[in-house]
Amino acid sequence: MKLNLHVSATIFLLSALTNLAYAKEINLSKWYVNATAGASLINDPNADYMPDSGAERKGKLNVDNGMLLGGGVGYFLMPDIRLEGEVVYRSNDISSSSITGFSSQGGADIAAVIYMANVYKDFDLFSTSFANFKPYIGLGVGNAQETDVDINVDGVKQEFSDKNRFAYQALTGINWYYKSGWFAGLGLRYMDAGRPRLNGNSGDLKVDYDGLSTELKVGLRF
Repeated sequence: MKLNLHVSATIFLLSALTNLAYAKEINLSKWYVNATAGASLINDPNADYMPDSGAERKGKLNVDNGMLLGGGVGYFLMPDIRLEGEVVYRSNDISSSSITGFSSQGGADIAAVIYMANVYKDFDLFSTSFANFKPYIGLGVGNAQETDVDINVDGVKQEFSDKNRFAYQALTGINWYYKSGWFAGLGLRYMDAGRPRLNGNSGDLKVDYDGLSTELKVGLRF
């Protein structure tokens, strides 16, 4: 289901890009909206399991590359400075774990919903008859509204979760702005939500949650 959602979103973005250069030119607003799809490349988290009874167990969660989906609303404060609010969902399957008693049997994953406030600096690179190409850098701070780990512990499927964790990110990439008001882009971000303590039925799980993502973006100034 997750893979199908990821593929469908990517196809939608790519389909939209094929028509942007031919749209009618309009007067551009300072406001914009965008949608993002990409690959979530989080680092294999170090994890500490603290059961309600028994000794603490430590190890790693080995994760696969996953997906990222998101959207945002932004405002051009100046021609080269943008402010943006966004929400991002990222999910990665857990393939195995070195923690005693932890298993990915039956499916396991780590996922988060993250709200961010970003500021971007755009740079003029070059222009063509149909688009302006602008690299960018950005910083963001926000809230990992929910972080979840679903995994098999001692033969029983468990869910560990935490809410409202501070997170930050750094972003870079390039956007191309069509004269119609549409724009598209390729980006790279690093996100870090620290080491949340996730609560579960059988105990707590501390995990590192940080990593990269590669992204394709499409948006519209309105």
